Amino acid sequence: KCAQDVRAGQTCLIHAGRYDEFIENLTASGSAGNYITFQAVGQATLQGFRVRANSNYIRLIGLDVTSAGFATVRQYPQYGALYTEPNSHHVDIEAVTVRDLTPNIIGISISGSQSSVKNSMILK
Repeated sequence: KCAQDVRAGQTCLIHAGRYDEFIENLTASGSAGNYITFQAVGQATLQGFRVRANSNYIRLIGLDVTSAGFATVRQYPQYGALYTEPNSHHVDIEAVTVRDLTPNIIGISISGSQSSVKNSMILK
């Protein structure tokens, strides 16, 4: 629900647990100095995360992402377990772990511009 309602400068806290869903922010964007943040509180395991086209100034912090067993990621393996669509920019990924990838799935795929990945891991 938060991913659908979040606005510039706000944070979606994702509490510890396993979420058998694919998270995608719709078309919301932050702005310079007012990022939209998705932040884990404890180990929050998601079944994939997509930043949609034209979604900008997004920050992902501390998430645990897996593609294991999730049909959306398997259906579109070129996108990856965590991916940004073209025309998105300023997407910062920090302290994220992508793991348990099923065969032929990309871990992190960034199609937008001016984005960064810091202190993150991809585990098979």
